Amino acid sequence: MPHISHPARQDDTPSVADWLRYHIGIWMQERGADLEHRALYPNDIRCHECGGRHHRDFKCDGIPF
Repeated sequence: MPHISHPARQDDTPSVADWLRYHIGIWMQERGADLEHRALYPNDIRCHECGGRHHRDFKCDGIPF
């Protein structure tokens, strides 16, 4: 049974097409934000602790945001 964890579809069962649209859209937003960041800050590297992109000498606190 497909489920979309969003308040707009809380009590509603989405169709498979709606579920696919939602998850493909979320994936595209994340990928687009990553491409935008890489274009604006090409010298940043991906942190192995939190997964974010930071300057090389940035001290990560491990919080993923």
